[in-house]
Amino acid sequence: MTDEVMTLHELCDAFGISRRTVQGYEKHGLVRATGRNPRGYLLYDLQMQTEIQKVHQFQKFGFQVKEIGTLMMLSKPELRERLAAQRIILEQRGVELDEQLALLTEMIEQLG
Repeated sequence: MTDEVMTLHELCDAFGISRRTVQGYEKHGLVRATGRNPRGYLLYDLQMQTEIQKVHQFQKFGFQVKEIGTLMMLSKPELRERLAAQRIILEQRGVELDEQLALLTEMIEQLG
């Protein structure tokens, strides 16, 4: 992340997200452009860049965009509790994936 204001294009390139992703966050009221440059391009300041990264990380953790707004308003203890619960869910999914990978490997080996 940089100390500078970024255009939507720069932000998407820097964070590896699509323009539609940011627009979806905006549609749900999670983030907003903080200005426009003389050419009319949307601009995002450092604070909003941080918010966009946070929203994207929550989404990568498996939270739906609809619930991320609520997460962002929780107190630190409440957020910690919610994240801990999500961690348990992800750990269980990991166990299930490990089991599926083991079965798949076994099947491949049986096929010679």
